[in-house]
Amino acid sequence: MNDNHDSEPDTTKFIPMEQRLVCKDTPAKMTCEELKAIIRTKKVIFYTGAGISAQAIPTMNILMQYLGISEDLEQGNKLQQYICEVINNLGKYTKILQDFFDRCRNAPPTTAHTLLAKCVKKFGHLLVTENVDQLHQNSGIEPTVFAGHDRYSENAKIIEAAKKSEFIITIGLNSDESGFLKFYKIHNPKGKIISVNLISTNYLSDRDFYVEGDIQEIAKEIF
Repeated sequence: MNDNHDSEPDTTKFIPMEQRLVCKDTPAKMTCEELKAIIRTKKVIFYTGAGISAQAIPTMNILMQYLGISEDLEQGNKLQQYICEVINNLGKYTKILQDFFDRCRNAPPTTAHTLLAKCVKKFGHLLVTENVDQLHQNSGIEPTVFAGHDRYSENAKIIEAAKKSEFIITIGLNSDESGFLKFYKIHNPKGKIISVNLISTNYLSDRDFYVEGDIQEIAKEIF
């Protein structure tokens, strides 16, 4: 894989569930002060999900709600009914999507994006993201974008970072959509995950850590 194209979405590799990290353990709580010290003294990877952008842009879950897409669409004839609904009300659904893309294109970076960008530049940490909303790019840095795809298993830079980083700090990431966290644990069994999120997530083991709260506020303390 060409390292010069880290930010281009790869539409060919979706990650099956068995390649994603899922745990049922209870992680330890970590304070903002402890996390701040780790960011300044340890080699880490930042990994952001939709939660860091939620203040500016609706998450995909919210967008699915707006579009009326639910997990039970495949039951009975619900999918056929939904397709007919979209066809008969195309203007309505087009507007929902257009509004979403306009917000992605025009929304300014949040406080957390701006402060994280300064932190990454200062300490030289690697930043990867699930997000295609361009808010990281608009804050002045160029992250590696996974967006639900395997963009790491053949990337020498990512593999080396995974092996050497003592921690992955996930921000607003609810699940291991791209399988990168499982990839990290395989390449670095002693590595730990620190999740900064409103709720605890299902990829944390009892060796990992959880910082509870809104990243827009926490960012002011840790970066």
